[in-house]
Amino acid sequence: PGQEDEQMQRPEVREEDVTEAKNRLGGSGPAKSKTIEVMEECKMGKAAPSVFSRARSGAET
Repeated sequence: PGQEDEQMQRPEVREEDVTEAKNRLGGSGPAKSKTIEVMEECKMGKAAPSVFSRARSGAET
């Protein structure tokens, strides 16, 4: 409200910053989310963690 005329200026992105960020992201191997982890466990026959279960490990989000 009232600030439409002031465009936010994005700071310039240097090529080396981009490269550095990409290296940092890819450095720890392939990204593995909890969802993919649980899906793989289910494929191997492990029961999926239930949101309704009272017996929680505390690792659920």
